[in-house]
Amino acid sequence: MKIRASGFYSEDELTPKQVKEQLTESAGATSFPLIISNNECAAEPGSETVTEDSPLSFLMKFKASFVRPPGSPTGFAGFRIPEGEDPNTKVNDAQSRYFRSVNENHHDLEVADNGRLDQLIAGICRLPGFHQRFDWSEVSAYLVRTVHDPEWLAFYRQNGKWNKFKNRALTAAFKRKHCEFERSALESYARRAPDDFEEDLRFLKQHDAISDTKHLKTLQGLFPHIF
Repeated sequence: MKIRASGFYSEDELTPKQVKEQLTESAGATSFPLIISNNECAAEPGSETVTEDSPLSFLMKFKASFVRPPGSPTGFAGFRIPEGEDPNTKVNDAQSRYFRSVNENHHDLEVADNGRLDQLIAGICRLPGFHQRFDWSEVSAYLVRTVHDPEWLAFYRQNGKWNKFKNRALTAAFKRKHCEFERSALESYARRAPDDFEEDLRFLKQHDAISDTKHLKTLQGLFPHIF
């Protein structure tokens, strides 16, 4: 399927007006022919490769390539582009410095006039599951899964703000699975912790994911053999 990234995340499906604003990148007048960038996403979630993305991996790589990370934990979203009569040309123009798949699967859809644009919007909104939404838990699970990926590692080394965003995702995933980083919660949980509790603590330590000084001191005091 071909996915167009959305400029914002919403629990609610986009309205036709919002789809139009996302396609034209403007709430005002539109000039034609209108060129709409989108990406082919052929991989199933969890089976992405360096050349093929799932919708979520494309959205993550696209956002990382071209925008600043959100200031607070959030999801990411896009929407499907239906197959149609309008030319949708594959364009390898190396827009992303970091992710090969974003470049290799880039397409430009050319819309001739307002009538064709209205037909495209109607087609999008008729597609089952046209609004591709991935909440914070799905985003953080993806970042945990790809934390050792060479492309992402190179990206984090050069982009400190996104590295911090990744660390928030790693700690959020840990807290969902285990417990908060408050001393009482850690002490109580550690007494009945599953086997992978300390393994996951080592994972956080390995990636320097704990930046909060108070939480880091608590972990150092309780688990000196790890921190």
